[in-house]
Amino acid sequence: MGANLIVTPAHGVFDTDLIREHLEAEPDALACPYEGNVFLLTGHPSGMGRALASWRDDPTRYPSGAAIHIFGDRVHVNQEYADTEEMKSCMLLLRWLTSKYDCNIREDGYADLTERFHAEGMRALYPEWFLAEAGQEWRTELLQIGFFDDFLDSRGGVSGYRLKDCIADTPQEDEDKLVAYLQAGYFYRAFGDPEEELYDVLDHSAEMNLKPALLTDGTYVWATDLPYYVARYHARLPRSFLLHARRNGWQVPQDLDISSLKMLDA
Repeated sequence: MGANLIVTPAHGVFDTDLIREHLEAEPDALACPYEGNVFLLTGHPSGMGRALASWRDDPTRYPSGAAIHIFGDRVHVNQEYADTEEMKSCMLLLRWLTSKYDCNIREDGYADLTERFHAEGMRALYPEWFLAEAGQEWRTELLQIGFFDDFLDSRGGVSGYRLKDCIADTPQEDEDKLVAYLQAGYFYRAFGDPEEELYDVLDHSAEMNLKPALLTDGTYVWATDLPYYVARYHARLPRSFLLHARRNGWQVPQDLDISSLKMLDA
């Protein structure tokens, strides 16, 4: 849909670690499990799980989406087959990258767009109709975390992740802090039957002693059983959430206005 772009630094080289850190913090950016310099922009957090499953099923093929290849001397923004939402994420990346570096930009195999970009900004790279609709609604709503496809209850949400694919044999970094952060979330709303308790979808004999409810920190929303799965099964969560919690000092923000928060409807 969009043109593939090659962005190069006008002076020196890119700090590839800085670019990776920026993308790791984006809820819709998936790091390739096989190539450390490649990210996929899915345009929506709900696309992450499906993209990862597709990558695992066939490591030789890229899932559909916009692929970002990071090198010290260039960044490839491959958006030829991206849909509108994925292109919006590409544009946000380009805005961030060009705010950090003086860049040269050219269309892969075609014209140099650097002078036009310096004169016109994003209008040199994207059509007017696209720029007029460049907002992403999900960025203003609560982001779902841990809404695994294994759950067959009424908590809602779509993640594309299966819990059984996210568990591990060993604890992850800062797992105790992560569990405490999840347990400290503010009550957002109940779901299901308030008289019933949640059950362990991986071990029906286990007792969880948890009522069905959603918790939030004002940015993300999760169910009361998520800290249980992280503590018992070392369930891995998207890195964007871990970085978010770490930036908060592992403390859920105080004095949240829950009434103003809207849950993402994937």
